[in-house]
Amino acid sequence: MRRPAAYERRVAVNVLKILEREAALGGSFTLQEQQRLSAYLGFDAALVDLNAALCDRIAQGREGARWDELIALLGFITLGKLAIDNPAFAAYRRIIDQPESNGAIP
Repeated sequence: MRRPAAYERRVAVNVLKILEREAALGGSFTLQEQQRLSAYLGFDAALVDLNAALCDRIAQGREGARWDELIALLGFITLGKLAIDNPAFAAYRRIIDQPESNGAIP
């Protein structure tokens, strides 16, 4: 069954908007994410390695004593990714205390 052309256009427009936000916000966010993960974990490494180390530590249950700090870090990372991927997401809009929008770059 063929999808309607209007649906395909909406998908294409949404992909282009994500790419625009990635170009505008992605580099800065990635750097901030890497810096915060490095500070939290106590070592410098590539972002993928920092994320893997954090996942390992969480899986091993080693972050209980730093729960509040971990939640703040994960909240920062989640909100940064949502700002790029889907800034119109209702929960994201509520968290950043702005009315739901048309998906404009924050």
